[in-house]
Amino acid sequence: MNILVLETDLKTILGVVDAFESFIWTDRYSECGDFQIDLPASTEFVNLFQLDRFILFSESEHVMVIEKVVIKTDAADGDHMTVYGRSFESVLDRRIVWVQTILSGNLQRGVKKLLNENVIAPSSADRAIPNLLFADSSDTSITSLTLSAQFTGDSIYDAVSSICVAAGIGFKITFNQDTQQFTFALYNGVNRTVDQGLVSSVIFSPYFDNLIDSNYAASSEKYKNTALVLGEGEGVERSRVELTYGLTGLARRELYVDARDLSTRTQDGELTQEQYIQQLSQRGHEKLADCTVEFAFDGSVDNNSTFRPGADFDLGDIVTVQNEYGLYKNCRIVEMIHSINDHENLIYPSFEEV
Repeated sequence: MNILVLETDLKTILGVVDAFESFIWTDRYSECGDFQIDLPASTEFVNLFQLDRFILFSESEHVMVIEKVVIKTDAADGDHMTVYGRSFESVLDRRIVWVQTILSGNLQRGVKKLLNENVIAPSSADRAIPNLLFADSSDTSITSLTLSAQFTGDSIYDAVSSICVAAGIGFKITFNQDTQQFTFALYNGVNRTVDQGLVSSVIFSPYFDNLIDSNYAASSEKYKNTALVLGEGEGVERSRVELTYGLTGLARRELYVDARDLSTRTQDGELTQEQYIQQLSQRGHEKLADCTVEFAFDGSVDNNSTFRPGADFDLGDIVTVQNEYGLYKNCRIVEMIHSINDHENLIYPSFEEV
């Protein structure tokens, strides 16, 4: 296991970190990850952990950017420092959708259009993030997806993340030290549940001695399943879409979505009514995707268990999880947390019901 600090040019290795008090590294499926290192303060570490430098961790394919350093002096307990940062996916938050952009049809091509026009090869070279490529996926679970959406001024990160969350897919930016290139890719995890018969199943359960402890929570407080989406226009003349799914009575939970930022007038001409309704529907689906019943299931996994991260399961995979009380769920691994200190080295997957 190696933790490396790289200069902002990503070529120079400035140091290997092995004297920390605790280290937490979190990779996420449809969002950027983050890290935290707690260690004794010293001139060496203060000089090493500078803002905008990069962290590499041998157990992850992601790269983290140092964004915050906190130093606390304490006469009794000694001086300590904490270093924080997020994964390289967060740099997409440094760019916005510069001009109104209409996405219609293939989802992957739509995401590629957003990145090409605002991050990879924008018309203004000043906006380009160097050495970033887009890798087209050939996975049919990605290539078969469609969308109809409109963005103006949105953060590229927010736009990409909202598209992926609504579609149930992940995105990542990986770094190749040999070529000095970053690669953006959409991906979908592998179904490894007991309900399928194509690949070996992965079951996390105390009965198999591979789930050391677990936390389970279920909440419907923020749950919405019906949406009224209003677009451009005034008063009762505003364009509208109702996503009701035939729900009635107490089973129906309504959400209002203000989509007046979506316009039929675009730089490429006027949208048809059908195209505009599709965009309003897409916005409604995205907002409802943020208001699902929340099932939180996480637990620490025995590193010496039958199933090994990176070999038998990975971030984004769908697995079967069962706790001591017989609660049984097929869940996607949406987070992979590595927690290391003087006493133990644990991996905490976070699960989200599919």
